[in-house]
Amino acid sequence: MNDRNESDLTIPYVKVGDYYFPKSNVTFIAQLMGISRGALAGAFLAPFLYGLYWKRTSRIAVWTSFIFSSVVMLANMLVKSAFPPILQSPINAGAFCMIAGLIMVPVISLITSKLPQDHLAQVRHERSSDLCFPGEPCRSAGSDHSPAG
Repeated sequence: MNDRNESDLTIPYVKVGDYYFPKSNVTFIAQLMGISRGALAGAFLAPFLYGLYWKRTSRIAVWTSFIFSSVVMLANMLVKSAFPPILQSPINAGAFCMIAGLIMVPVISLITSKLPQDHLAQVRHERSSDLCFPGEPCRSAGSDHSPAG
């Protein structure tokens, strides 16, 4: 089939969609996307950011964020009426989980024990004598990590 024939076949589908969807209340897909994205972002945003940039992030804080966000999003999906009106939207509930995680992770990390220094060194490659990255010369672990140039 050439390009002209393929576009001729899609025109009726586009016309039906243009006519039907504005008249219907199709929010199911948007709600599912809000739930999935809210649950994922709520559970992983704070642990990911703090885990990358803050050595004090604790394992307990990460798990607390995961469990909190998962429970809130499951409850939002199953018993939506138990939430305040603004949090009954899965998108708003997901945003709430993200903000709550950004607050919970550092607070819980400060009141719980630190990860062992040898574990942090291993995870962050601080013990290796040389750091080699593709396309760059090897550097010692204590040197500046900015790209060569």
